[in-house]
Amino acid sequence: TDVRKIGSELGVRYALDGSVRRSGDMVRIDAQLVDAQSGGHVWAARFDQPLGDIFKIQDDITQKIVTALSASIGEPDSAPLVLAQTSSMAAYDAYLRGWASYRRNTFADYQKSLEYFQTAIALDPGFSQAHAAIAAAYLSARIYSWTRTEPFSSPLQTVLNARRHDEELLEEARQHLGVALRHPTSLAYRVGAEILI
Repeated sequence: TDVRKIGSELGVRYALDGSVRRSGDMVRIDAQLVDAQSGGHVWAARFDQPLGDIFKIQDDITQKIVTALSASIGEPDSAPLVLAQTSSMAAYDAYLRGWASYRRNTFADYQKSLEYFQTAIALDPGFSQAHAAIAAAYLSARIYSWTRTEPFSSPLQTVLNARRHDEELLEEARQHLGVALRHPTSLAYRVGAEILI
């Protein structure tokens, strides 16, 4: 199947392709990342593991692939640091999905990013990078005046409600930043600086 067609149908930029083979008590996993727009290969690796606890093998391989892919297509300096902050691959996955939405910088994507970041925090409450990211999202909502409030009957009530919501967003950002600064990352420091500014 043409990976470009799959990428277009799924609305994804990259596709992970691979195979699993077994020989005796060993398993070999070949994985490759393909650019779904051009069809070109971005990254490939081979993993040999002793066959044992299949779920442990799956978790080990998933972590290796996610770390390698984050370095290949994401932010190479921060990916290993962020992944080291959580033992939950599901939390890390939610964080990555949230970060991708956050970077699109639209109101709809802001809402999606919050959902993903909140999922990451629910899966791992101590995941400081997810707390820093949600603080960044709340701060962006405040900066761009993305409010959850509806207009009221008078302009004054609308303004007062928007101001109250603005203060709530700032308070939410500060609370999440406080958790993020327990194990600070560059994102936490950046958000802290933006709040001070």
